[in-house]
Amino acid sequence: MKNFKIYITFVLTTCFCLGGDLRYSSQLDTIKEVLSGAVVTDHINYPSLLKDYSISGVSVVEFNVDKKGNISGIQIIKSLGKPFDLAIYEGLEAFNATKLLENNVSNGFRYRLPVLFKN
Repeated sequence: MKNFKIYITFVLTTCFCLGGDLRYSSQLDTIKEVLSGAVVTDHINYPSLLKDYSISGVSVVEFNVDKKGNISGIQIIKSLGKPFDLAIYEGLEAFNATKLLENNVSNGFRYRLPVLFKN
């Protein structure tokens, strides 16, 4: 049986503040750590229908994170196809960025995240 992994990359990752300033680099570092690390990848799974086809590549997604850590406004910027888009939607809908609140990131923001699917 093959091992399937999803990697989150830091390439082209951008963050746009909504309704406040992210003045401190520590806040930006915390955002990158939470949203670009294993915390998010635990929620995004490689599409089971495509595991036999060895498809790999990068999808790019943008989304809003509100003051409570909830994710909304999910928009796929670059798609590998509908099954991968669905995996991203399902993963982000299941994720709550409460760790951001624990680290004093209290403003809402928009985030662009590249997701590397590798088979």
